[in-house]
Amino acid sequence: MRGLALATAALVTLAACGSPQPAVEEGLPGGCEVVGPVVVAAGGRSNMPAPGVAPLSRYLQAAAESGAEVTVVDTGGSPKPHVSVSFTSTAANEVAANEQLKASAEQLRSGLEATVAQSEGAAPLDALDFSARHIHSASPMGTIVLVDSGLQTAGILDYTQPGMLRAEPADLVDGVRGSGQLPDLSGVRVFVVGLGDTAAPQVSLDTASRTALVDQWTALLSAAGADCVGVDPQPLTGASPAAALPVPTVPVPDVAPLEPSTKVVLTADSVQFVSDSAQLRDPEMAKKKLASIAANLVDSGSSVRLTGTTATDGTEAGRLELSRLRAEAVKDTLVELGVPAERITTRGVGTHHRDHVDDLDADGHLIPGKAAQNRTVILTVRDV
Repeated sequence: MRGLALATAALVTLAACGSPQPAVEEGLPGGCEVVGPVVVAAGGRSNMPAPGVAPLSRYLQAAAESGAEVTVVDTGGSPKPHVSVSFTSTAANEVAANEQLKASAEQLRSGLEATVAQSEGAAPLDALDFSARHIHSASPMGTIVLVDSGLQTAGILDYTQPGMLRAEPADLVDGVRGSGQLPDLSGVRVFVVGLGDTAAPQVSLDTASRTALVDQWTALLSAAGADCVGVDPQPLTGASPAAALPVPTVPVPDVAPLEPSTKVVLTADSVQFVSDSAQLRDPEMAKKKLASIAANLVDSGSSVRLTGTTATDGTEAGRLELSRLRAEAVKDTLVELGVPAERITTRGVGTHHRDHVDDLDADGHLIPGKAAQNRTVILTVRDV
């Protein structure tokens, strides 16, 4: 009973630091549990909301209840610890113990609010590696709470590269693993807070982009061996820390309908397919993107050729067939939008086209962003 009363004193302090948050009893994302030690990798940097206690209160409450040590590290270009507190009291009596735990909670609150990356760039993957090594140095299991938009700007996971927000999760996993940058998260529960949430000057992510980012990071964390992965649905809001060093912005796909032209390259920004299939991930988005082109084709009476292309993955025969089927899927969408089927021809060329970019690294691994750029359907309009 004494331990519970001491933890409650710390919880009161934490809860008073921000707006009401869901209670621990409601369950944490992904059905995960907090086990100690706990590392909060906080995104105190440009282009995303500043970290604070309020969005983290239910994780910190669970840490306080278990008497865990909580360490805060940043997610900048060179992650390092900023503050570490313990929720295990060493005081001789209950009054002193309560005061000690309150002081720990206040130290944690002020440490989180003051945490700002000391180097340019965003490197949440490095922060995860640093956090996991910190945990493994003391315990075979622990918890990481990653507070970050997930928009890394360095290494193999550099989202400033075109195509990264539409890259296949499996390609990202293979690329990160092949580069030796996949952290060892065995025995670690990972919660991600603020994934896809941005602040000026970073452009906000549309729903499709955020969904893709969540899928990518969930795949990466699972591949790294995390015991459990929970993505917090509560959005982070507000401005980035005023003192934060600049971070490159990430290009976000344009969700507006495509402009009619004699040649339009349909990338994953408009007609993204399920991995290794000709099934559209979001048929309604594809219709929206193609609506103006379809209307122009109907009005002009023009014919159109659809040419499917692929990344350098799988067999030659498989690439040719998949690229043809994806061109057929775009044809079906245009037909739904009113374009007569007899005016549309399709073909698949795999990697054999003039705009193909080299998407393999020196070891033969797919480069995720470049692979995404090669997965296209080229729409060429031909007058009657």
